[in-house]
Amino acid sequence: MLQGLLLSGRLRLEAVVAADAARLYEAFVEPVPPGARTGAFRSRELSERWVGRRIEERDSDGLCSYVLRDRVTGGLVGTCGVRRGPAATEPELGYRIAARYRRRGLATEAATAVVDECRRAGLHRVWATIRPDNVASRRVVERLGMHLAATDQDRSGPLHRYTVDL
Repeated sequence: MLQGLLLSGRLRLEAVVAADAARLYEAFVEPVPPGARTGAFRSRELSERWVGRRIEERDSDGLCSYVLRDRVTGGLVGTCGVRRGPAATEPELGYRIAARYRRRGLATEAATAVVDECRRAGLHRVWATIRPDNVASRRVVERLGMHLAATDQDRSGPLHRYTVDL
């Protein structure tokens, strides 16, 4: 089971709780980066569903999605965590950073903390799926030592699958 609180140099990673849904919706009412998924925070209802699923996954699988907070200001920076992806035995890494905090290396910092926690918990591999045009996300996973393992196709087009052994 992953710990519910992680600390990195600039971030406090706290396990998602129900009260985070409204704050996440507010943080992500913004333009979506090229290649990023848009669905989870388009409305308050979708935000509540996303948070509810992450809480259920933590209770059932022991995996964790975190709300990222600036350690100095307490401001909501984004989300990062791992969950069981569809038809996958290894956890899938996902992250999203609010627009005002992008281009500062915070996604890499958060993802590193989460992958390190997965290693500590005895997990053996983590994977991530990224659209080919999401250059920023590709850079994050490459900094984590992930490599392109496959390219799949879904209704939205090509989807790269990156993995790293822990």
